[in-house]
Amino acid sequence: MPELDIRTLHAILAIVGFSATITLLALWKSQPYKNGVGYIAFGIGCSFLAGILVSLRGVVPDLISIVLGNLLFALTSLYVLKGVRVFTRRPMYAHLEWALPVFFVIYFLYFTYIDPNVSARVLGISTVYFTFSLSIAFNLLVPAKPQWQWSARMVALIYFGFAFSSSVRIYLALSGQSDLPFMETSGIHAWTILMGIFVLGGSALGFSLMSHDALQSQYRILSQGAKQAASSIIITDAAGKIEYVNRAFEQLTGYSVDEVLGQTPSIIQSDQTKPEVYEQLWRELKAGKTWRGEFYNRKKNGELYWEIASISPVKQRNGETTHYIAIKENITELKEAEAKIRHLAMHDSLTGLSLKSLCLDRWQHALALAKRNHTKIALMFVDLDGFKSVNDNHGHSYGDKLLIEIARRIASSVRAADTVCRIGGDEFLIMVEGLKDREDVTEIASKVITNASHPLAIDDQVINISASLGVSFYPDNGSSFESLLDQADRAMYGVKREGKNGYAYSDTSSSDPKDPAEFSKN
Repeated sequence: MPELDIRTLHAILAIVGFSATITLLALWKSQPYKNGVGYIAFGIGCSFLAGILVSLRGVVPDLISIVLGNLLFALTSLYVLKGVRVFTRRPMYAHLEWALPVFFVIYFLYFTYIDPNVSARVLGISTVYFTFSLSIAFNLLVPAKPQWQWSARMVALIYFGFAFSSSVRIYLALSGQSDLPFMETSGIHAWTILMGIFVLGGSALGFSLMSHDALQSQYRILSQGAKQAASSIIITDAAGKIEYVNRAFEQLTGYSVDEVLGQTPSIIQSDQTKPEVYEQLWRELKAGKTWRGEFYNRKKNGELYWEIASISPVKQRNGETTHYIAIKENITELKEAEAKIRHLAMHDSLTGLSLKSLCLDRWQHALALAKRNHTKIALMFVDLDGFKSVNDNHGHSYGDKLLIEIARRIASSVRAADTVCRIGGDEFLIMVEGLKDREDVTEIASKVITNASHPLAIDDQVINISASLGVSFYPDNGSSFESLLDQADRAMYGVKREGKNGYAYSDTSSSDPKDPAEFSKN
């Protein structure tokens, strides 16, 4: 082999190491995931510094050029191996990170100053190269993922070659043939350094290809995951223009990709969502936060639907928001189920009328309006006459059918704004609000009594039944719901004592609600 200047080769090694380091650092900075390229870049950067130090032997002390230079060469192998193990998702050898540098400092100090021996130094550094090169190669091959298998094999082949060259140096060191003055030309030294140059350049290229392939694979997985996700996904630019929607969005809304690209998400708005929701959404997104909430949107066919959404800004490394991504789930069935549960909690399961709890809620609203508008509220307590005998003679099933029909008749006797509740077995409560005078309720009370007393045909049998009704007023007879209900109840029982099938007003003053209720039958 032609004689080559070792110092020149080390300078070339430093230049190649520097170029490889810059390339890998740029690649590492562009990666959104930790994939070990940073460790590999650091390791090859160590080789760059080592090449400079060793090429300066004779200019700087041997402690720096030989000991520190070879330590950096050892760190090159260590950190490249660490980067490869991170890249391939394999366990780390944490003890090597602190044990190897300490060992090398001691090793090279001993064989440089205490027992000068070039063969021992060559043996030490070559053993490290041989061991780490084989480990790097095997880690790249077992297992090699399909998306970067070919580039992994290329890099593994390079490191197998370097392991072979290191094994030759080990043999020469053991046979005593490498104990030569360092700066003399030597075929084996030159060949080894040339091999190192090839390893640095080739592995930098190979790792770049592997990282690119792995990144492309991750993007493909993310793309397929978004495309096949069950949740609806929308990606817009910073101006809110739609750039991507997935298949779930198309299936849910009825809009195709071509119909929504370049549009804004307002294309599915229904005007049923409060403006405050959108104002809060944009406040949080502009502040760089993720917004979570619910929308009531409209499909292409006009059908309304509920969805829960999580919308996040997509930021670049400089902090600039370039896109927004929305992940949304159709919760229409859940909302309907919740509405059904709320309805069942507030309504009688037999008649469908409101329960007392709902009447209390509406009382609070009616009370506020009555105070503001100086109007009256009437509570009408209705009890059926002779219902117990119907149950006893015909059974509960028959009685239930009767109650359903009576409930329908009572509900049809009042205004749409009035509230009808079932508060007991055959007891009903009617709340009439917005009254100017007590007499305004007379027509409603009369209609309830009249409709309730019409004969009922149930299971081919005609039943005659009637109702008694008592009325109390806010603010005439009191200001609390319970006291007014009690007075309406007493007025109703007064009607029953007087012969049933009628209605009466409570005459108890609001200043003394506990007095026995007097009534006037109508």
